[in-house]
Amino acid sequence: MFARLIVLFLFLGTFWSIAQENNVSESKGVVLDEIIAIVGDNIILRSDIEREYNEIIMSGEKDDGSLKCELLGGLLASKLLLSRARIDSVTVTDDRVERELNKRVNMFIERLGSKEKLEELYGKPLSQFKVDMRSQIKELLIVQTMQNKVTGNVQITPKEVKEFYAKIPKDSLPVYEEELEIRQIVVFPTMSKNQVNAAYQVAKKLRDAIAKGELDFEKVARDTSDDTGSATNGGDIGWTKRGELVPEYEAVAFTTPVGKISEPVETMYGWHIIQVLEQKGEQVHTRHILIKPRTTSNDDGQAVMRLDSIRKLLMDKKISVLKAVKEFSEDKQTVETGGFIINPQTGRNRIPAKMLESEVYFKIQDLKQGEVTTPFPYTHYDGKKGYRILILEKRLPSHIANLNDDYERIQNAALSEKRNRIYQEWIKENSKKVYVEIRDKSFNCEELEIWKK
Repeated sequence: MFARLIVLFLFLGTFWSIAQENNVSESKGVVLDEIIAIVGDNIILRSDIEREYNEIIMSGEKDDGSLKCELLGGLLASKLLLSRARIDSVTVTDDRVERELNKRVNMFIERLGSKEKLEELYGKPLSQFKVDMRSQIKELLIVQTMQNKVTGNVQITPKEVKEFYAKIPKDSLPVYEEELEIRQIVVFPTMSKNQVNAAYQVAKKLRDAIAKGELDFEKVARDTSDDTGSATNGGDIGWTKRGELVPEYEAVAFTTPVGKISEPVETMYGWHIIQVLEQKGEQVHTRHILIKPRTTSNDDGQAVMRLDSIRKLLMDKKISVLKAVKEFSEDKQTVETGGFIINPQTGRNRIPAKMLESEVYFKIQDLKQGEVTTPFPYTHYDGKKGYRILILEKRLPSHIANLNDDYERIQNAALSEKRNRIYQEWIKENSKKVYVEIRDKSFNCEELEIWKK
């Protein structure tokens, strides 16, 4: 439960607490909020409980009558972690806070659609919104760090995994649907110098017009940029530190004066027009417009022919899949995983069939283990167009969980259970070392007994 609360706090709670500051109206003599619990120097307000309760209910979860008690227990635990962090001098760096702050703000802007909509919703400029969030984000990161200090080094042995599995009633074992392990080899069309130069000319004209004040940077980014991820934010990619950007972009970002607009800069993605918004030490806040060279049907045809040749090598067993991935695939992300398409929820190679894109599923549904699809179009996560072939590495039919097929899952469940047990023991022991008061006596449930002196 506590892990769920931490996720909610990081993604939602901070934003709602700031919204609440703007939407509170007071009537003379009316108390709109109250302290319902104290842990050390930290307080818990009734609004904290109500806010998180409403968020969970809105997400579709049901309340069996114990949800608010669980929420209060989670908040008490987070405040205890914060208190112990102060005692143990656990803190987080300003750089980490800034990165997390920008990550959350950018995520929120993406959900709302634009920076302007965020500013309209909260009734304040983005800069003030960040100021209001910063201390709360820092507190949340300290709580995370302290919790990791308590349970992060907990390990589990194979014997413990088997014992955990043996204790699960057979009629309670989960049933896993069909899953697949799929590798891919990706090839992007090769562009001529003329195509690259044509993209440069477009970027150069846009850059000069913006620099002269004839065009607005944000509007051009929204209307023209080939980086669809940042285009909706007017090209803003937030704060980044050295090593997080491709070298060519980074070199210009850290040498261009604040407020100035760079000449077009070429990277593996295309031509960038960069504007530096802010710079602080080893961090820089930029926005950009990306212009990609356009491919022709001839370029596409050559990419397909290359994949056809690679496919024939694989089918004739003249090269291993792993070697083909390393030598020929141009998608660096999956080259690092041996070509495997990764399940984004688990980070594992095995993906439930229902999670696959419909196009991918139809391509591999009739394949046998080791067989290869014909080439078909592929769009990279950065919007770059290419082609790929898929290799079916393994197909695991629907089955009841067992140690042979699902050891990693069972191991993770056993480890989670052990960490939770150790965490609860830590809570029980440390709750006696700080001042704890639950003022609202209506929270009379078993989960809170450890907090009562």
